[in-house]
Amino acid sequence: MKPVLTILTVLGSLALLISCGNMPQQVEKQATIENLQAKLGSVTITAIANGYDHALALASDGKLWVTGDNNFGQLGLGATSQVSEWTNTGFQGVTAIACGDYHSAMVCYNGQVWVCGRNTSGQLGLGDKTNRNSWTDTRFTNATTVACGAAHTLLISGGTVWATGDNSYGQLGLGNNTSCNTFTQTSNTSVSAIACGFGNSLLLSSGNVWATGYNNYGELGLGDNNNRNKFTKTIYGNTTAIACSGHHSLLLSRGKVWATGYNAVGELGLGDKNNRNKFTQTIFGNTTAIACGWNHSLLLSNGNVWTTGYNGHGELGLGDKNNRNYFTQTIYGNTTAIAGGGYHSMLVSWGNVWATGYNAAGQLGLGDKTSRINFTQCP
Repeated sequence: MKPVLTILTVLGSLALLISCGNMPQQVEKQATIENLQAKLGSVTITAIANGYDHALALASDGKLWVTGDNNFGQLGLGATSQVSEWTNTGFQGVTAIACGDYHSAMVCYNGQVWVCGRNTSGQLGLGDKTNRNSWTDTRFTNATTVACGAAHTLLISGGTVWATGDNSYGQLGLGNNTSCNTFTQTSNTSVSAIACGFGNSLLLSSGNVWATGYNNYGELGLGDNNNRNKFTKTIYGNTTAIACSGHHSLLLSRGKVWATGYNAVGELGLGDKNNRNKFTQTIFGNTTAIACGWNHSLLLSNGNVWTTGYNGHGELGLGDKNNRNYFTQTIYGNTTAIAGGGYHSMLVSWGNVWATGYNAAGQLGLGDKTSRINFTQCP
């Protein structure tokens, strides 16, 4: 997948590429579906994010591409029609992207945060609970990164975490269980990374992992199954990356992967199907990136992708539909980024996007709605 798009045709007219800092409330109605490979040229994809049934891709020129389910407007195209091919939104100047189950968020070069999609719990941070089908400015500035859970959103600004959305389990880390519809500052500072699961959240500060929210399966890694409503420090330090989705969590420390939470289909990669309530080391080392899908996990080691967990739709990309309870290498190398979705997965190799798994909403961006059991290059 590569984004070089010199001209966008929209309903027979030319569409302007819009800088993030000066976006209108609605893009030209539905940017054209384009053949990604033909348009990207020398531009490459640098980041991908997967929701439950949709996906975002960020190109090296700062342009944003989307595909998949759009019932709640989570693609931000000004409509609610599904898209089965990667579609250029017409926006540029994007620096970070994130997907929740049915909502999306991005950060622009000037630190502005833009959102779209489902908003029934206030997860868009716009001061109401009305869904949006166009990218909408939250008026939040100075953000550096953003993360989305099932129905909540976190962002980092000046090393501090801000949170909005559903807080039924304390996943916003505000010391209560009251939901918010505007971004509210937590007490945590010096934060370098954030991650959101179904009803839980993780943050990384000075190499230490802090966790809050839903913990019925031990996804917080705190040694018990009690929910928290404040970020609570785990016993784990020296961490460089965190990931969570559904009801399990991963962390990366000194090149080794540690896992906790729900494990009924082997998503922890520990060789069994027993849940954990403490971060437990897998047998895997030399890892540089981790990602979680709803019931599966991915890791990146020496440019190779390894997967574990549920595989009923081929989301592990192993050429079959058999679950795994240990990390298994795909045939794919030269990978630089990975992402897990509801029941699909994506990777970036040589700047191109490859996708596998469930595709009923077109979330693989392959131009059809046929699921795959192998990583398939996006056209």
